[in-house]
Amino acid sequence: MTYDSVQIVQRLAPGGIEVLATRLAQSMPGTNAIISLEGTEAALKTAWPFLATAGIEVHALDKQPGLRPRTLARLAALLRRLQPKCVITHHIGPLLYGGAAARLAGIRNLVHVEHDVWHHRDPGRDIQLQLARRLMRPTFAAISRHAADTLARNSGAPSVVLLPNGVDLGVYAPGDRGEARRRLGLPADIRVIGAVGRLEAVKGHAALLHALAALPDDVHVAIVGDGSERANLAALAERLGIAGRVLLAGHRDDVAALYPAFDVLCLPSRQEGLPFVVIEAQACDTPVVATDVGAVRDALCPETSRLVRPGDLPALVRALRDVIDQRSRPSPRAFVARHFDWDATLRRYTLLAKG
Repeated sequence: MTYDSVQIVQRLAPGGIEVLATRLAQSMPGTNAIISLEGTEAALKTAWPFLATAGIEVHALDKQPGLRPRTLARLAALLRRLQPKCVITHHIGPLLYGGAAARLAGIRNLVHVEHDVWHHRDPGRDIQLQLARRLMRPTFAAISRHAADTLARNSGAPSVVLLPNGVDLGVYAPGDRGEARRRLGLPADIRVIGAVGRLEAVKGHAALLHALAALPDDVHVAIVGDGSERANLAALAERLGIAGRVLLAGHRDDVAALYPAFDVLCLPSRQEGLPFVVIEAQACDTPVVATDVGAVRDALCPETSRLVRPGDLPALVRALRDVIDQRSRPSPRAFVARHFDWDATLRRYTLLAKG
């Protein structure tokens, strides 16, 4: 069997990069696979049941923390066996292991995709990027102009291909609000702020709960996702006296059907790249209030959605109140169709994979 592409991620768990990788594996022409440096295949599929039925070939190397030469050797051997026409790495760790392994396996077409720029604050990461550029000679790509400019400046790459994230407008589309709320067990007579993402401190959900405490009692929050901050967020909601207005819905694989339940989607992150959730929500005709981090501003429809500075709680409260109180607004879906269509994203990745 000839593999057309192999993508390498750090850990194949629910998240923006990993969802993108699975969509590409399902959609790109030919035979494709995903390699997860961390975890075992059984553990990954148990934690993310979608993988067991998605028809995606997954390999997992169970890498442990720290520098692991044995992981590099195992990865090189796996790539020699698969012999893909192209290796695509997502983020710096997969580049260092996957880039070296691809060259050891004699694979010529190596593409590295940069998804955010916050890690460039560490000078050591830029040194690693510069070494990878010289030794592994990947084609560099980035999901936003901000990320592309930062990557070019800090790695010394003469050019960086732009690969904006895109969503399937047939999947992410306006839907019935009542049905979406029934899926979440939410009543019809409240106003709902939605949030979708991993429950980790960097996602800023605590700020959203503090904002909710300053909003009217008929405003509720529904947070879709799971992670290490779940218990802390539940405890914070109790302390703020808003536990009855907060739904921690856990991980869901039917997110596309849930966006119509929200009056507004809130992304209060401290760090981001170009997040899928804001694009997906707007494709479903749901406006967004988000922090101005990473390339988030590039993904927001200027007529319907709002940006606030990270850490500015009064501004977050005002923006949420303003958007929720809007009586009429233009649809952000047309903005998504112009700038973030999945077919365009897929074409760009396919062209890179062909070399």
